[in-house]
Parts: sequence; structure tokens; C-alpha cells
Amino acid sequence: MKRKSMADDIFPGDLDDDILPGDATKDTVDAVGADPDGSLFRRLKGWTKASIDHLAEWRKEADESYEFYNGYQWSSEELAIFEADGRPAPVFNLVQINIDALAGLEVNNRQNVKYLPRTAGDVQVDELLSSAAMWVRDQARSEREESDAFTDAAIAGIGVTETRKPEPDAIAIDRRDPRTAFWDRNATKRNLADRRYAGRVVWLDLDEAEGMFPDVPHAELNAKWAAYGVADSDPGIEHKDYTNRAR
Repeated sequence: MKRKSMADDIFPGDLDDDILPGDATKDTVDAVGADPDGSLFRRLKGWTKASIDHLAEWRKEADESYEFYNGYQWSSEELAIFEADGRPAPVFNLVQINIDALAGLEVNNRQNVKYLPRTAGDVQVDELLSSAAMWVRDQARSEREESDAFTDAAIAGIGVTETRKPEPDAIAIDRRDPRTAFWDRNATKRNLADRRYAGRVVWLDLDEAEGMFPDVPHAELNAKWAAYGVADSDPGIEHKDYTNRAR
């Protein structure tokens, strides 16, 4: 499943306030820039929290699915029984074998992006568009990224790619961990075609976040409320109280 960046998908104008969770309006922060009263910030936060809460059960199942694929197929209780009996815990990883076979079929049946003319006068234009699309995809190594996303879809049910511009004259297509993504909980169509918003939660160091958003208060930069699946004891996470810290 292809996914555009958060900036592309999360700012539709037809979203209603009724999808905000009940506690989303309780957060008070001093907004700046194009959102002086903080209403946009609270709305974006409400959409994100509502989607993350909705996907919590699926995310647990996805974690278990990845463990099965990687050969960790016994629970802690079952491993304890094997250890108490002095027996090894055998694993016959048929899950990985079958998913890898399915991923191989996808590789062998790849299709190129091609623009077809509707009229005779469009032939040259469509040939140019097809060549440009092929060049962009080659530069971005999109086939490998899309194959990895296809494998994610076979394992967890969702595959995510992000198309972005890391530089003004470059286009990148990257596979993203689907467990970091969130989307409109009311979407029901294939490929989430009817989603009204989508996004991805990314961990950033505070210094990096300040560099990206130099005029944003720390209270808004602190998005620990979106840290689904991240344990408080994770040594890679820096915990600070940003609520009352002055810039």
C-alpha cells in the first residue's frame, strides 16, 4: 500500500470536529504562527490520538506477527516449561518460508508505471511522462522499497511507503514500518482510499525538532502522548518535562 507523507494527507478541509476524542480539548498550549488560538493543534492531536487508540489492538497483533515471521513463536510461559524440563524449544518456521515465497512472486511480477494516450496527439507526451516516471523510480530504488512494503502487508496486513523530497531536485520513496503509521479510523475501502487523513509518528531528538520548528514552544514539541508501544524504560528515549520550560 502506498502512503503519501503526513503533510500531504493530514490537512483536508472537510473534516468535522465530531471525531475529536473527549479529552483532546483539555490540553492548553500557547500556539504560534498560523494557529494563534491553538484550535488546529488540538484538532490534529485529536485525530492522531483517536487513530492511535483505534489501532492499538492491531498494533499488538502486528508485533506478534513480526515475531512469528522472525522465528519467535513460543510464549514466555511455554519457553519456561521447556527450560524447566531441560528441553530445547523447537521452531519450524513455515511462516517465513511461505511469506518469502509470496514476496518472491511479487518480485517476479513487477509492473512498470506507464502512461497511455487517450488520443493520437498524446503519444509523445505520454512517452515522456513514462520515461520520467521510470527515471524517478530508478533513482529512488522504489522497487526494493515497495517489495519490502509488500512483505509488511503479507506479515501484518498493512504496507506503507512514503514519497518525499529530501532535496529540491530529488524524490525519495521509502518503506516505513507500518506500526508507526496511523490513519482515518473510519476508512473502509481498499488501500484506505477513502481516508480523510493519515500520518506517521517519528521519534526526534529535541535539538533536531527545534531545528525543524525553531519558533514552536516546547509544550508543542513534546509529543510523548503519541508514543504508542514505547516503554518508559527504553534507554533510547529522553524524558524531560517541557510543559513549563521557556524558550
